[in-house]
Amino acid sequence: MKILLSAYACEPLKGSEPGVGWRWANELSSRNNKVTVITRKNNKKNIKKKLKNRNKIKFIYFDLPNLFIKFKSLSKSFSYLYFYLWQIGIYFKIKKLIKKKKFDLIHHVSFVTYRIPSFLPLLNIPFIFGPIAGGEQVPKQFLKNFHLKSKIFEYLRRLSNSIIKYSPIINIILKNSSIIIVNSIQTKKFINKNYHYKTIKELAIAPKQTQIKKNLFIENKKIESFNMCFVGDYEDHKGIFIILKIILKLKNNHHKFNFCFIGSGGLKTKMKNFIDINNLNSFVRIYDKMPQSYVFKKMQRSHLLLFPALRDSGGMVLFEAMQHGLPSAVLDLGGPGQIIDKECGIIVKHKNKSEEKIINDFYISISKLIKDNAKLKKLSRNCLKRLKLFKFENKINKIYNNKILLKKSFFK
Repeated sequence: MKILLSAYACEPLKGSEPGVGWRWANELSSRNNKVTVITRKNNKKNIKKKLKNRNKIKFIYFDLPNLFIKFKSLSKSFSYLYFYLWQIGIYFKIKKLIKKKKFDLIHHVSFVTYRIPSFLPLLNIPFIFGPIAGGEQVPKQFLKNFHLKSKIFEYLRRLSNSIIKYSPIINIILKNSSIIIVNSIQTKKFINKNYHYKTIKELAIAPKQTQIKKNLFIENKKIESFNMCFVGDYEDHKGIFIILKIILKLKNNHHKFNFCFIGSGGLKTKMKNFIDINNLNSFVRIYDKMPQSYVFKKMQRSHLLLFPALRDSGGMVLFEAMQHGLPSAVLDLGGPGQIIDKECGIIVKHKNKSEEKIINDFYISISKLIKDNAKLKKLSRNCLKRLKLFKFENKINKIYNNKILLKKSFFK
């Protein structure tokens, strides 16, 4: 099958959006499809280094004029505007291309936001939109404790979601898509119900199976001091202050533990102030971003990853933890709520609960786990079993063998 992949972000050896684009291109190509990827010019150097003389995937590099690129660098808002204009630009680029080269299918994989449309389904070629995300929202009970800047951003995001749902452009794109893939139920709620019949729920991310291994630290060591970690951005929507309040409760109830934060973000100073005020310095360490190999070493010497993200469409760090047999504690929201279950970690329900109640639920579950080495080992082993459910192979089979698509002659 000849597939055109729209991947604004697409780079090897990268996480997040670039990793999503690169992974889809390689996985589809490995199944004997002829894959052509349209992506940005700034991805060219890293892609060429990785591909070298291999020609299995063809790349088209496209960017708007330099004036637009300079404008894009001014702020994050302009970056989204650039992405929108880039989508318009590639429509005309591909419109010329398909006069010379035929494609069986066009698939948009990056960016994964549903707020900005791809205009490629207007080319009358079967089109897959997604996985797309963006409908995940911070539950209202948490917003009252957000810092002002974060609170304003979240309310603006909610407003944007409400408006986009009725956007004529977005709905034309959804109408002309053969398949719509959403990351979560939360995002599906913002898709017009007329298109739910062709909407599939599937995460954009998948684990790298080569990294799966037993956690010998959990298997072989008795728990003298319980080691926990967080890896990610130091931002309100990642649940940073939920973590700090859980840590404080563990300390006040005389549990022996160590906690390390690994990442970066605007809350770092406030985190340090909280730690100082509450005498948590002997329990907590804050690290800046570090190479992945060092992160994995920290994971291998931990008993639990604490990741109470309040809106996260994915959660690659959870897959990385699972690959090292490290259980995670999460909320039942977004990607983390789909990845983790009670057999491989701790999952706390949020509905109709105050922040204080949720913090207490985390505390109780972690307290029990600290005292139950047998359960910890069981959760660790189950991480490796559950990980297999999220293989990229399963994802592609689910999407590309869909009955709606199979009705079309382009899959014969």
